[in-house]
Amino acid sequence: MRTVAPPPPIVTRCGDTRGSNVEPLWLRARDGQRLYAIRGGSGTTDVVLVPESPPGDVCGWLPYMATLEPAGFCVLALDYHGSGDSRLARGRDAFAYG
Repeated sequence: MRTVAPPPPIVTRCGDTRGSNVEPLWLRARDGQRLYAIRGGSGTTDVVLVPESPPGDVCGWLPYMATLEPAGFCVLALDYHGSGDSRLARGRDAFAYG
């Protein structure tokens, strides 16, 4: 079994975490590709944040996460295929996924 490197720390990715208390993680997409994501907060209501379009990535959601976390939301932000640290499968277009 191949060992997967841990996801890069959010401070390494984004610099200042802007008041968010988040942890990085890998998600596995349906096609087997790893997607970089960050998770923070707790509560019974989940919020999922995705960039509107490239070149957006999880770093752009940190200010919103800093607001949602203390309000009692469990928040997940992720990078699309081919953005941030989410790899794009060879020969695929980032917007071809659906």
